[in-house]
Amino acid sequence: MDKSWMRLPDRFSSDYVSRVNAFIDFACQHNNGNDKMRCPCETCMNISQQSVSQVQTHLLLYGIQTSYTKWVFHGEQVSNDEDQVDESLEDEEDVDDFDGFDMVQDLLGDIHRATVGVDEQDNHNPAGGSIPEPNESSTRFDGLLRSAQRELYPGCKCHSVLSFVLKLVHLKDLNHWSNKSFDMLLKLEKEALPAGNSLPATYYEAKKMLRDLGLGYESIDACKNDCVLFWKEHADKDECPVCKESRWKTQKGKGKRVPQKVLRYFPLIPRLQRLFMNKEIASDLRYHRDKRVVEPNVLRGPPDGDAWKHMDKKYPWLDEDP
Repeated sequence: MDKSWMRLPDRFSSDYVSRVNAFIDFACQHNNGNDKMRCPCETCMNISQQSVSQVQTHLLLYGIQTSYTKWVFHGEQVSNDEDQVDESLEDEEDVDDFDGFDMVQDLLGDIHRATVGVDEQDNHNPAGGSIPEPNESSTRFDGLLRSAQRELYPGCKCHSVLSFVLKLVHLKDLNHWSNKSFDMLLKLEKEALPAGNSLPATYYEAKKMLRDLGLGYESIDACKNDCVLFWKEHADKDECPVCKESRWKTQKGKGKRVPQKVLRYFPLIPRLQRLFMNKEIASDLRYHRDKRVVEPNVLRGPPDGDAWKHMDKKYPWLDEDP
């Protein structure tokens, strides 16, 4: 799909106008009959919804947001092959080549594909009735979108709040900065940036912003020698019940106790829920149940193997959940 028109300087040329009309037609075909859609102009930036005619007017007056290269809000599907290519390229890039804004757009596209299917099913009423209020996932996504489009400070064009925070947290991880040093850095940057900036003041606030991206985790204290996790029945213990090693680091004074080792657990269920929100990904995940062709002595994938079949027999409840 040719998108070179998005950067045409003359927005009243016949070429630009015809491409805008083609974009509107494309978006309407994937809008489930709704009379409003997200406006991708430089002013609205996919945050607010406008009527079809208003979107067309905005694109002619203000131009389309040039960074909006994947039209995920207007019906464009991004194939798994494209995602794999993007990931391979990201692995080859250095930190200095980190393009925060583009990365945030791709990331929001992934989240949108996970939520928009559910939202469209909820909001689309074939009988022409009223459209319900956005559900929780849609509201959370809209909040992320506002952070992604909000300038870091008034007049800043190179970073949004979300892209800047993502880059800072990325650097923190790469360089093993402590939470305290990160808080000090944020404090200094917030003082140095122009008044009215939206930079979080602490690492805690930055983490809260990133949780809705699916980047959150649970911290569970662990034995220094990997004997047990201080979890469930061991949650309140101060030493390992196996090797008797202390749970805490030795320290002077009465400061907050620091665990010797911490396990960071990334919950599986929310990630599976996000995958199943997308009908195409959900179809792939259910392939073994819905589309698999069973032939004797033919091994096409793990579900045809003895180990899979053994698990189904030993744990019938697992087999009942596709």
